[in-house]
Amino acid sequence: MIRDNGKKFSVLTADLLSRSLTDYKEVITYLSDPWIVVTDEDGLSDYDEAKTHFTDPTNYDTDGDGFTDYVEVIHGTDPFDPDNHLPIATTLPETIT
Repeated sequence: MIRDNGKKFSVLTADLLSRSLTDYKEVITYLSDPWIVVTDEDGLSDYDEAKTHFTDPTNYDTDGDGFTDYVEVIHGTDPFDPDNHLPIATTLPETIT
């Protein structure tokens, strides 16, 4: 199978960017772009999303809570649970007069 998008083509069984994820897997299984390291632009590579964290490499916020998968991973919150995220300040600081 060959993918042709103008200037680039690849045999989908290859891993042209050497990320340990074949171009076939990226296109067919994960629906991501084999020519881009981070398809959803959240900061996690498609490989890390697909093989390490099991998040969606085409959705920057897998659980839809407003925090990117990258932010949740680096802060240790669950990118699959919309109720498990970074705390949001809900009170204003005390005013000193």
